[in-house]
Amino acid sequence: MIKSYTNECIKLIKHPFSIWSTVIFLVFVIYTYLSVGSNFQNSFQAFMDNSGYSVEQTYQFISGSDPSSSSLSAMLFILSSKMAIAYSLASVNALGPIVISIIGALIFGIEYRSFTLRQLWVQGLTRLEVLLTKVMAIFTFILLFMLMTILVGIMFSFVTPVVFNLPMDLVNSKIITIKDYSPQILGSIISLLLWGMFAGCITVLSKSLMAGIIVGFIYPTIESSVFHSWSVGQYLPLFIQKSMLPILFRDTAYGGIVSFYDMPDIYSVTTSMLFTLAYTMFFLLVTWIALKKQRTLMP
Repeated sequence: MIKSYTNECIKLIKHPFSIWSTVIFLVFVIYTYLSVGSNFQNSFQAFMDNSGYSVEQTYQFISGSDPSSSSLSAMLFILSSKMAIAYSLASVNALGPIVISIIGALIFGIEYRSFTLRQLWVQGLTRLEVLLTKVMAIFTFILLFMLMTILVGIMFSFVTPVVFNLPMDLVNSKIITIKDYSPQILGSIISLLLWGMFAGCITVLSKSLMAGIIVGFIYPTIESSVFHSWSVGQYLPLFIQKSMLPILFRDTAYGGIVSFYDMPDIYSVTTSMLFTLAYTMFFLLVTWIALKKQRTLMP
């Protein structure tokens, strides 16, 4: 099983989509930082023009402002190294579900497209072992995906202030510990795993890679635009998953381009995580049952 897991990871990491989607996403993360730095410069000048403050007076205003009430203070707060993990994870939750949905469809669908599912049975693996190795590969990709995003975020939390010559010494000296990041890290993992398993489940049920990718794209749109307003909408996976994001990443919303709109106050963070995990386990169970009942495709 370990060898199969290793093969799945290698297969996934070497796939062109995994490489290019990660590269493009990291470019997006870099853009989020540089755009905030550029926006601060423009907003700083506009504030001085409108208020008649001098540079020194504007600095004093920013220093005494709360990031939740002043956009200038919020932008510096987001760009500070203490917020690098939180802002990076906010970016992950903004666009990451699209990437991980395709990854989930890919890791299951490649067997149907290449007609190699039977080969896995011949190797002596049970359906459950095949499922677990693929889920573990998705989980590993998510961890690497998050780690690379965080590293880039940390790097550009130092680079951006230098590029735009920002007065980072004005940032509120709020102390943030690893304990503060724990819910954001755990929430991000559960959130991404949900969409990876959803797309993987659709792929196995349809025996089609393209079906998994298409539904993985279309369903969130349908739920957001149609089911969202229905009474049953609050029990659907996307609503539950998104209900925790504005709470987890509230501090990143005021000054950056990555933010999450407020959801109705129905679920707490803990409840959202538990329901999201329950949906993930449901999709995993359905996938396992489908694998047990399916006949393998022949080329």
